[in-house]
Amino acid sequence: MTNKLSTKTLQFMSCFSDFQITETLYSTETTYVYRALRESDQSSVILRTGAGEPNASQCARLNASAEILRSFDHPNITKVVDVFDEDGQPCLVMEDTKSIDLNQYLQSV
Repeated sequence: MTNKLSTKTLQFMSCFSDFQITETLYSTETTYVYRALRESDQSSVILRTGAGEPNASQCARLNASAEILRSFDHPNITKVVDVFDEDGQPCLVMEDTKSIDLNQYLQSV
C-alpha cells in the first residue's frame, strides 16, 4: 500500500475525469483500489479498477463483485455507489467509510 501516485494512477485519473485520486489503498497485478474525491458532488469514494489492459474477464469480475456487494444490507459492508466503464476501463465506485484496512488494524493492536 502506498500513497505515491503511480503511472497507472495517473492514467486512471485521465480516464475518469470526475474523480480526483487522493490515495492509493491497494495495488496488485490485477487490481487497483483508490480513495478519491468525486468532483461532481465533493464526496469521498473508493474506486476499484482492474490493472493492465481491460478485457471481458476483468469487466465480468468487477460486475460480479458489484452484484454481490449490492446483495448485502449490513452497516459493516461497504455500499456500491456506481459501476461504469469509460473507454473500456471498468470501475466500481463504493462509499468511503474512512476505515483502515485489516493489516493496519492488526498492527495497531
